[in-house]
Amino acid sequence: MRHRNKFSLVNHPSRWPEYIMAHRRPRDWLMTISGIVLLFVVAAAVAMGYLVTSHPGKPEPNSGIVEERAAENGG
Repeated sequence: MRHRNKFSLVNHPSRWPEYIMAHRRPRDWLMTISGIVLLFVVAAAVAMGYLVTSHPGKPEPNSGIVEERAAENGG
């Protein structure tokens, strides 16, 4: 008796069930694209929320830039 590997189907792509992307219904594509768009919107919202909450108000002056400008102007 020949022992068969349970992953033998992986090694023989010709035995895979045929699944062609063009056979997907338009509704399937709509769901896929809307899911990806939703992920981008959620990621943008999280990023904006983080930026707004972690950097409130006006930015603090950078003392290094102030010193460089003073040195350039001969001050």
